[in-house]
Amino acid sequence: MSLPKGLIQAINGHYGEAGAEWLDRIPEFIEACQDSWSLRVLQPFPELTFHFVMRAVQAEGTEVVLKLGVPDREFRMQVEALRAFDGDGCVRLLDSEVDLGAMLLESLRPGDMLSHEIDDGRAVSVAAELMRRLWRSPPEGHSLPTLAEWTAALRRMRDRVGQTTDFLPDAVVERAADLLSELTEPQENQSCFTATYITTTSCQPSGSPGWRSTQREWSARPSSTSARSCATIS
Repeated sequence: MSLPKGLIQAINGHYGEAGAEWLDRIPEFIEACQDSWSLRVLQPFPELTFHFVMRAVQAEGTEVVLKLGVPDREFRMQVEALRAFDGDGCVRLLDSEVDLGAMLLESLRPGDMLSHEIDDGRAVSVAAELMRRLWRSPPEGHSLPTLAEWTAALRRMRDRVGQTTDFLPDAVVERAADLLSELTEPQENQSCFTATYITTTSCQPSGSPGWRSTQREWSARPSSTSARSCATIS
């Protein structure tokens, strides 16, 4: 199977040898999902990075999306959050095999990238409205990380400024860390969650977002200023 270059680079760079093994086993994972969920898989989505995502059709003809990922903590959190939202404001999780690193998702239409929206004001409005729709208290006993946990990597990058060749320029890391401190210092351990990477070009359910425990205000401010980075996967 021919895999996208971006996917190979991202997985190998982040997971090393374990990532290379996962890439080699993608055909095996697809076959297992086909058997388990009675799927006919179609073409993968373009521009894949950390997940292998492809359209599929169930035996009765329903269009779905198969999403494969390395079954690490981040993947498990995505499954947990999608179960909690249950299709309200985001893609619905139909089934999952967490140990296999597989999700079966509803197929969203049209599934457009928000970056295709020409009007910046509309893009920000769409993102903000959808975030309001998604906001809710976390489920009891959830394992979603706090904002402090989520941003620990950025703080570590800041400590290494000038010493490494991290993929972000030093100036960007320092500026991001400064803004993070300004925006989050009083609320890093709050326990409400929302999606910070969301949306479609209209206020329809978003794709599979990134999930974090955070304050409502923190989620809205950075996302509204960078709405064009938000996208749906299906």
